[in-house]
Amino acid sequence: MISAKEAEVERQTPNRSGGRRRSIFMVTRYDTAIRPRLHSNGSVPGTPDIDSTPDVSFKNQGDKTLFFDYESTLQKLDNYYRRLKRLILRYMSPTLGLFPRVGGEHTDVVHIRDSIYCAMSVWALYQAYNRLDDDKGRIHELGQSTVKIMRGALFCWMRQADKVEQFKQNQGPHNALHSKFHYKTGDPIVGTESYGHLQIDVVALYLITLVQMISSGLQIIYTTDEANFIQNLVYYIERAYRTPDYGMWERGSRYHNGQCELHASSIGMTKAALEAINGFNVFGTYGTSSSVIYVDIDAYNRNRTIFETMLPRESSSKNFDGIECEWPMFDLFYLIDAVFRGDAKQMEFYKKRVDDVLKQTPEGDVDETADASPPPEDDDDDADPYALPEIQPDAILPMNFYVRRMDVDEARADPKGASRRSSKEWIDGKVHLMGNALYIISSLLIENLLHVNELDPVRRYLPASERPRKSIRYSFFQRLNTSGSASDLIIQVVLVAESSQLQSMLATYGIQTQTPHQIEPIQVWSAWELVKNLVSTAVHRTTWTSFRTCRRSRLSFKSFEEVTSDTGYKSLTDIPRAIRKLSMNYLSKTESWENKSTWDICQCLRTCESSQMAARLMHIVLVREGPGFYLDDGTIVDKIERLAKTAANSKNWKVVRFCYSILGKIVDSLVPSTTSVLVRGKQLVKEAFSYFQSDQSRLHPAESASNMAAFLDTSPDIVNGTTSYLAKAAVNSLLQGPLVEANVNDKPCKMM
Repeated sequence: MISAKEAEVERQTPNRSGGRRRSIFMVTRYDTAIRPRLHSNGSVPGTPDIDSTPDVSFKNQGDKTLFFDYESTLQKLDNYYRRLKRLILRYMSPTLGLFPRVGGEHTDVVHIRDSIYCAMSVWALYQAYNRLDDDKGRIHELGQSTVKIMRGALFCWMRQADKVEQFKQNQGPHNALHSKFHYKTGDPIVGTESYGHLQIDVVALYLITLVQMISSGLQIIYTTDEANFIQNLVYYIERAYRTPDYGMWERGSRYHNGQCELHASSIGMTKAALEAINGFNVFGTYGTSSSVIYVDIDAYNRNRTIFETMLPRESSSKNFDGIECEWPMFDLFYLIDAVFRGDAKQMEFYKKRVDDVLKQTPEGDVDETADASPPPEDDDDDADPYALPEIQPDAILPMNFYVRRMDVDEARADPKGASRRSSKEWIDGKVHLMGNALYIISSLLIENLLHVNELDPVRRYLPASERPRKSIRYSFFQRLNTSGSASDLIIQVVLVAESSQLQSMLATYGIQTQTPHQIEPIQVWSAWELVKNLVSTAVHRTTWTSFRTCRRSRLSFKSFEEVTSDTGYKSLTDIPRAIRKLSMNYLSKTESWENKSTWDICQCLRTCESSQMAARLMHIVLVREGPGFYLDDGTIVDKIERLAKTAANSKNWKVVRFCYSILGKIVDSLVPSTTSVLVRGKQLVKEAFSYFQSDQSRLHPAESASNMAAFLDTSPDIVNGTTSYLAKAAVNSLLQGPLVEANVNDKPCKMM
């Protein structure tokens, strides 16, 4: 921290040109890509010196002409530098670079979320200084401080790489990366049993900030191991759309019962992070394709769909109404948003709200108006010629405003009009670091010391169609044009025949193809080969990171008989119980056939008209005689496969599933189908309700079919297979076909 006397000496020090003149520099169409560096005399190569100018500030909105007052700008930035040192950097961990939640507390805990926002404030001032030539070495100091903070978080997480691996398999809170660590060592400080570490938005926020900072020229990722770990962090967050977490409030449900739930803030942050980091090279302009991060477009689209479905709610339990603490830092988010949108009215409104709650600290900068006072008279014995200038106290933002216990009844009666008290950390010499980091960023923007493009180098604030595409980008999502519709695409299809024989057959129909041998050295891979290569992305033994979890489950189906309306199964969660029960019934009914000879069974197969009966008899033969057993014109395996295809044509899904299960074939995972159910959200309920209305109109034409209570309680009696309309719609979506529209003559086998 700089003393008042040091500040005064520094203030009186002339610039490198030897003078005390104020100079300006003018440039049009400001952009960080062509940002000029100002010399200490306020000029740049090729521009004339201006010895004396009035006090001029510059504007940074749009393509307007901008004016830089070098001396005034440098003085303001120096003031912010000293404030940043006093309010933020003094609390940084000397070993990790991370920060506690409240500066000045005697605590051994650092929080990743708060540390990221502190890093943003340091980086914002680094960006503001970066346009100056005479920065007194502060560009390097601020830049390296930013790197240390970001690498401190990376260091803590890389030590938990095993948790990333476990989380890719099971997205449970016990496998989550920790969100707070020991102040000096970086060790885990509290377990998942007593704290909600599963905060997906923290990891997503880190990735967004990482992209922004690397785009500004900072080198944060050093090795391939670290680049691989960043890729695994993408895998970690990409399932946010289906992973309940504790959210930005770190408490889960609003009832504070320790239960996780889906949070729109976590999913929205993940969506933004996937957009920002897709195709980004974490080595910056010095990287190759080995350091590029890729994102699964399906994961991105699922997060986007769920995010849009959940809004405007934060979660199923959170409405943010009633008796709540008020957090002034959220006014800063609105204020920064107003600056980015150029909304002067909103900017003024939220700036006043913030100014009204600011508090003052005993520390501060030298009052710059002190040198304007007249010098002391020689005959004034009381005057102290060595008196230091007055100190202008720092303004800090309280953490929150709370309702006292004695005022709870008043708050319940009038939530908005109830009196609230400010948190007292500013009285005890403590600082809420996250809120004051945001206050510094917003102040730099408002005072035109920082441009929005410097705070957002990748232009996240612009519509997707207007963001510049950098040459270092290796991949990007399809952008929309300004009208909101997808760009016109030209789709070209090339047919490659697997063999010369297939090529000849296609040629008879006038279809021209080439074989893989003819198109060499180009290689053609199947979709499954592509999947195998993608899942091996970022594999590294040193960091214990393996690969992206393959989205296929080794799940085969046993016999699944129709569940009629009187079985009592009311939801999808009861289906596994139904399967177990019906499988036991199946085993008991086939015992009578176990004692019959294979010849008897084959004779029955030749005359059997029920596909279900045939499937179960073939199963007995397959188990008894093996897959090479010949029956009439083929092996028993061939017979089962033909039966499965015939059943599929008649939409008898039960027989299809049973045949493929006894052959040991792995059915495609239900994960994509269940995911489609999840992301459909409200559309699934609408589909189920339409089933209900259709049935009710046929059964009771005179009655209204709009009763939602009846919809939830009524079973679809005229349809076999499910016992609730919602279950019917969900299972239909899972199986991608009608559940029970099988051949009416193909009655369920009573079995054996």
